[in-house]
Order: sequence, then structure tokens, then C-alpha cells
Amino acid sequence: MELEIDNEIRQKVNALTMQDWHELEDLYQRIISHQGSFSEDGGGQEIEPGVIEMPYTIEKPIIIEARQLLLDKDLIVMFNWSRWEEGKAMFRVKEKDRFKDISLTEVMKLFTAVMRNSRFSDGAWADLFENGDGQRLFRRLLDFKPTSP
Repeated sequence: MELEIDNEIRQKVNALTMQDWHELEDLYQRIISHQGSFSEDGGGQEIEPGVIEMPYTIEKPIIIEARQLLLDKDLIVMFNWSRWEEGKAMFRVKEKDRFKDISLTEVMKLFTAVMRNSRFSDGAWADLFENGDGQRLFRRLLDFKPTSP
């Protein structure tokens, strides 16, 4: 199964054009130069006596664009992300350079896991960028860009 995912990811990344890579690089530059928070809190207000609106996360456009670009370029893979203990362990490591040597498969699985998790845990995608992991994962993804012919 792992070999199938490796092959799927390799095929998806190999299908990226140089224009796609330039879009990813441009997005990365805009993400790392973004000033301020990547999200804000919404909701949580009393809308009538005794009724409080459920709080929620409002993502800034730059991280919405990041998610959409990964989806548009078909870089998200289907796997049992909720049971992927190795990925959870990678996020628990505190060293800032913890992603510098991970494989392409691990990069894409981490993006996928957080993206899928954000459907159940509001704010997970925003948190990825708030703590700098999103930037580090994009940087690592760009390490796999093929050299120009």
C-alpha cells in the first residue's frame, strides 16, 4: 500500500509543469512574506438570550489559496490519515528543521492529513501556518522541483 501511495505521489508531482512549479514558488514567497495572523476567530457571540453562536475560524485568503492550489494541482492523496502515527509524531517534534529531510511522500501526506483533519477540527489548516509548519512543508515541497532542462 505504501509503495502505491509513493508511486501515486511521484506521478502527480512529475505531472507538474514548470508553470505549476512557478505558481508554487510564488505562493510560497507570498506566504512567507505574509504579515500578521493567518486566521481570525468568528462567532462566539450571543445571538439571543441564552443562545451563543458556535465559534469558528476565518482563514485569511493566502491559506485558502494554498489549500486550493494543492487541490487544483491534484497533489492531495487518499490514505488513512487519521491512523498515520508517523505523521502525528513528525508534528510533535519541536525542532524547526524537522521537515528538512522528509520524503516527498511524507510532505504530501502531511499536507493531506492536515487538510482532511481541518474538516473535523476547525482551524487545523490555519494552525499549520500559524506555527510555521505550513511554510516549512511548502519549502520542502519546492526542494523536489526538477532542475530546468
